Amino acid sequence: MRSEGLRLALDAPRLTQGLVLALVGLTSTAAGAQDGAVQETDEAAAPRERPDRGPRIDEGRDLLTEEVTALELEAHVGYLSQDLLAGRETGSAGEALAVAYIAERLEAAGWQPGGDDGTFLQRVPLSVTTVEVDPSVAEVGTDAVVEWRVDYTMVTWAPLAGEFDVVVAEDLDSIPFTDQALFVPASTSERASVLAELAARGDDAPALVILPGPSSPGRPGGRLPSPRMEVETGGAIFPVLRARGEFLGRIEAGTVGKLAIALEAERVELSSHNVVAILPGAGSEAHPELAGEVIVLSAHLDHIGTTQSDDPEADLVYNGADDDASGVAAVIEVAEALALGPRPARTFVALLATGEERGLLGTREYLRRPARPLAETIYNLNFEMLGRPDALVGGPGHMWFTGYELTNVGPLCAELGVELTPDPRPEQRFFQRSDNYAFVMEGIVAQTLSSFDLHDDYHQVTDEWWTVDYDHMEQAVTVSAKAAALLGSGAVTPAWNEGMQPAQR
Repeated sequence: MRSEGLRLALDAPRLTQGLVLALVGLTSTAAGAQDGAVQETDEAAAPRERPDRGPRIDEGRDLLTEEVTALELEAHVGYLSQDLLAGRETGSAGEALAVAYIAERLEAAGWQPGGDDGTFLQRVPLSVTTVEVDPSVAEVGTDAVVEWRVDYTMVTWAPLAGEFDVVVAEDLDSIPFTDQALFVPASTSERASVLAELAARGDDAPALVILPGPSSPGRPGGRLPSPRMEVETGGAIFPVLRARGEFLGRIEAGTVGKLAIALEAERVELSSHNVVAILPGAGSEAHPELAGEVIVLSAHLDHIGTTQSDDPEADLVYNGADDDASGVAAVIEVAEALALGPRPARTFVALLATGEERGLLGTREYLRRPARPLAETIYNLNFEMLGRPDALVGGPGHMWFTGYELTNVGPLCAELGVELTPDPRPEQRFFQRSDNYAFVMEGIVAQTLSSFDLHDDYHQVTDEWWTVDYDHMEQAVTVSAKAAALLGSGAVTPAWNEGMQPAQR
C-alpha cells in the first residue's frame, strides 16, 4: 500500500501535456536534434493563472515552520524516485519528467522563470564519448617507443588520424596551430583558460593538444575508459593528451618533431536541462542594495539510471530517493516557504541541476550562463541527501554542514538561533563532492547541508522512497528554511574565514 504522500504526488497535476511530451521527445531523440530547443504546444505556451496561495503575510504565523511538511516532502520524493522516471539518468526521458515536475512546483510557488527564453528550463548541451580501441602515438623518424599509460594518458578523447608537427605554444597569438600537435607548457591554473581559448578558434584550433604531466613514467596496462559525458560549449573539439616521463622530456627538449596519431572515439550529442527560478529581493529600508545580492539554493535532480540483470525479478532502477530526490524536495519546500512570507531582502535563485553524477555538469553550465551575474552571487546553499538521520550529529531533525570551518555562516546562524553542525566525517571530503564545489571553484562561498550517514543504499537500487524518514526531513528542512531566511534577510553575510578560501582551478 502506498502512503498518502505518494498518492498526492502521483495524482497531482503536472506541467501541461505539450511541455512534458516535448521534454521527453527532446531527450529520447536528442542525438538527432539540432538545437535541442523545447517546442511547446499553444496550450503550454499560453499564460496560466497561478493558484491562489492566500495572503503573503499573516502576522502571528511562523510560515517557515508551517509550510514545510512531511506529507509534501514525501509527495516530492515519491514522485521523483518512482520507477516511471527510470533513475533520472542525465539526458533521459525519465529525467525530463523530473524537470517538468520541478518547474511546475516552482512556478506554482510564485517564483519567476530564470532559464532560457523566459522559461524555467536552462538547456545543457551534452556529448557522450565512447572509446573501444587503444590509442596509438608514435614519434615519426625515430625508434623511440611511446606507450599509452606509460608515456602518456588521454585527458580528452576525440577521433584523429595522421601525422602532425609538434609545436610549443609560447605565444598563443603568434603561432598558427591548424593541423599541429600543440604542446602547452602552462601552469595548472592556466590550462583550463588556454584550452577554452583554443577551442574558441573553431577551424583554426590545433589538431591535438599536449599537456605536461609527471616527470616519472606511468604503469602499463589498464582498461579503456567508460563512456564520458561532457558539456558542449560550441567550440572546436580536439583530443588532449598528457605526456609524462622520458616522452615529456623529449618534447620539452624540442627533439620530437612529428607525431603519428591514431585515435578512435564515437561521439553522440544529447541535451538535458537545469531548472532555474528566481525570487527577486526587495532590499531593506536601511540597505536597498541587498536586492542586488544573490543567494543560490541548489540540489541535483539527476541520478544514475538503471542496470541490467538476467534475473526477470530483479530490481533494475536506481531510484535515488535520498540521492538526491530528498535534496530537490528540500529546495522546493524552502522555495515555497520563502515565497509565502514577506519578500526577502536578497534575491534568491533556485538551481535544480542535471549531471551532478556525471561531474557537476549542469552546475558548471549554470555558472557559464547564470541567471544573475556571478559578481552578484554571494553564496550557494546546496542540499544533498537529507532523507535519513545521522546519529553522529544527533539523529532525527539534525544535519551537518560541509566546510563549516572555512566560512562564517555556521557560527553566525548559530548566534541567531539556527544550529548547523560541522561535518563529522571530513575525511570523506563531502565539501568537494557535490555541486557547491563548482561555485567554490569560481570563488563563491558555497556549502552543502546533508544528513547522509553512509548508509548501504547509496547508489544502490534499494535507495527507494519508502526508506526515507519524512518526519526527520520535516524537521531538518524547516531548519534549512530558517537558515535560508537569515541569509536572505541580510542578517548573515557569507564570507570565507581568513586564509581558508580554497584555491581556484
